[in-house]
Amino acid sequence: MNDALAGIRILDFSQMMMGPWATQLLGDLGADVIKVERPKVGEGERSLAAMGQLLNGDSPFFLSMNRNKRSLTLDLKHPEAGPIVDRLITTVDVVVENFRPGVMERLGFGFERLSELNARLVYCSASGYGSRGPYVKRPGQDLLIQALSGLAANTGRASDPPTPIGTSICDAMAAMMVACGILAALQARTHTGKGQKVEVDLLSTALAAQCQEAVVHLNNFPRWERSAAGITQPWIGAPYGIYPTSDGHLALAMNSLRVLGELLAKLAKAAGVLVL
Repeated sequence: MNDALAGIRILDFSQMMMGPWATQLLGDLGADVIKVERPKVGEGERSLAAMGQLLNGDSPFFLSMNRNKRSLTLDLKHPEAGPIVDRLITTVDVVVENFRPGVMERLGFGFERLSELNARLVYCSASGYGSRGPYVKRPGQDLLIQALSGLAANTGRASDPPTPIGTSICDAMAAMMVACGILAALQARTHTGKGQKVEVDLLSTALAAQCQEAVVHLNNFPRWERSAAGITQPWIGAPYGIYPTSDGHLALAMNSLRVLGELLAKLAKAAGVLVL
């Protein structure tokens, strides 16, 4: 599949995970990705250590999200940056950025102006909460979105505090939505000949991922609580969940208590254990 996007060039202004992982996915599909970074220091994640350690001098986090890319160092606030970006825009198909809303416009690189230079440009803006609304100026970060969207409140046992998921799940889901939105816009361009703006935000993505819970909640079903046993979804009964055993933990899913009981009885009999 590494030739699926052959001939597509992406100018990537994004940083951290939501944008870079998306453009890496597109690069894996054959797109030519040009990553714009700050002079001398590069993107901030280049220096982000994992538990205080780098991987042969590089951040493992940066390496995990930036393969298949070429880097261009550019001070976007410098007067000479504008003409350089303008020349590049006429040669690219996609622009990706995940600054706070309004930053690219203030720098002179917003969608309206760049699309005048290239009417076929697909321009993707990724943010925490979208380009409008009461939260637009708030910082958007994975843990904050897990808390605000209800993901953390729905995770863990009843006796636990709200529990964040063990990976940057909101960033990862939003990155896939960025890639999906760009692919859809490129496909639309084959019919219309015109580019368009794509917007993806962390909060909307986290809420969309909880579509089952949202439909239940918004249609006045009884309020659910997290289970004492740690069953992850209230509408799936026991034995669905993760349980401690003598040599680790056991994950059980989509099974009935009757079938589980019969299996355990057979195992006990084979082991010579009396089951009353």
